[in-house]
Amino acid sequence: MVALTEEMKTAFRTMKAFPVATASKGGWPNVVPIGFVELVDDETIWIADNFMKKTLANIQENPKISIYVWGGPETKGCFQVKGDVEIRSSGPEFEKMQFTVHSKMAKAPAKNLLIVKIREVYECSPPDRRPGGRRYFNFFLRDPCRDLSWTISAAHVGSDRRNPSS
Repeated sequence: MVALTEEMKTAFRTMKAFPVATASKGGWPNVVPIGFVELVDDETIWIADNFMKKTLANIQENPKISIYVWGGPETKGCFQVKGDVEIRSSGPEFEKMQFTVHSKMAKAPAKNLLIVKIREVYECSPPDRRPGGRRYFNFFLRDPCRDLSWTISAAHVGSDRRNPSS
């Protein structure tokens, strides 16, 4: 099981729209903002399908997903969640998701429930906030528009950058 920290849970609660990434079986990526994303427990995320086309097609071909979460400066960092996805269009969980969506947006179609089982979590944190005891892989990025540099650190114990599934 992947352990989510309290800061990660707080960041989930503060997000309004989540960048959600999928890829086709052939590897073509797709990223969309999704507003109805709910952290159900430490292992499960629910995503409501209101207007998905490419995302749903990608998941049907390749049931993997990545979600980027940044709750603002008060959450002390950001993170990425990767997981396996199951699509549901009936049953008690689907009905609960529909009720939640319709209570916030009555005309939303709420066509499917995507149930994400969390498999990996990667933290993005500056060097002074890295927790001890974890193996990190650092990537140095440069933003040409702002000329800023920062480090993204993957905090997944046992992860290996040579593994293409990461």
